Amino acid sequence: MAAKKAKRPRAKRPASKPAAGTKRAAAKPAAGRGAKASARASRKKATSGFEAAAEAERFAADLFARGEVAEKAGRSLPAGVTHEVVGRDGSGRPKLRRRRFSTV
Repeated sequence: MAAKKAKRPRAKRPASKPAAGTKRAAAKPAAGRGAKASARASRKKATSGFEAAAEAERFAADLFARGEVAEKAGRSLPAGVTHEVVGRDGSGRPKLRRRRFSTV
């Protein structure tokens, strides 16, 4: 005859009231998509057109430096490539389109 295993005592549930001297977190009001979007927008840093253009150029330069861009690759992309050049703008800068993500 097998001996019964002793039951382990359960962990106690947290009390419904906070411990003395602590504050309870304020309940968040139910919000729709608009409230989430406005909260997200308020956290973003405002940038001017010049700063945005400079960021875009730096991003493209970094992609080219890492070898993650292919010129008109067609149907399949080479290994390690995440973006494709789909054209050029008026000043000759490449227009990039992301084709896949990199996990590395």
